[in-house]
Amino acid sequence: FAEKLNAMKFLLKKSSSFKENFDRMREDLHAIVGGHFTFDKEMRSLCFWNGKNNFSPINIASGIKSFGVIQMLLETNAINENKILIWDEPENHLHPQWQIEFANILLELAKAGIPVVISTHSPYFIQGVRYFSVKHDMKKFVNYYLANTQKNGLSVFDDVSEDLNRIFVKLAEPLNRIMNVDE
Repeated sequence: FAEKLNAMKFLLKKSSSFKENFDRMREDLHAIVGGHFTFDKEMRSLCFWNGKNNFSPINIASGIKSFGVIQMLLETNAINENKILIWDEPENHLHPQWQIEFANILLELAKAGIPVVISTHSPYFIQGVRYFSVKHDMKKFVNYYLANTQKNGLSVFDDVSEDLNRIFVKLAEPLNRIMNVDE
């Protein structure tokens, strides 16, 4: 653990400042969803601005809201280098392409120094994390765990960082059981 922590400190010194990373991430988020969330002082409410119109969050797709949550957390300093981001099933309500984009955003947050813990059931998301951890030179800081239920009902977590196929095989089991409808 100490070795990873020291390596992370070195990486952060090499990377640009958190503010520069935040500005780039904000631009990335805006490009992905075609707008951004903001607070409308006149209406005294949160809204999504697409460059032409304000929309109430109730009229915005859930996937866009996921990206908006990241944007708002960054803008309000609710997450930063001193706070951990824990996200359970970030793939919910996201198209597979957006799952991959979301994985990239979370890896960029981690590279900027924000500790991130994710729980997912999506092979798209896992492969996105795998790909972007290499692309962002973060592979040595990313660990993958697989929960396995024991006979007593408790779960144990196995570190499968060196064998992600164990995760993909387990996630494919339900689909494999129903693939051959003609049998």
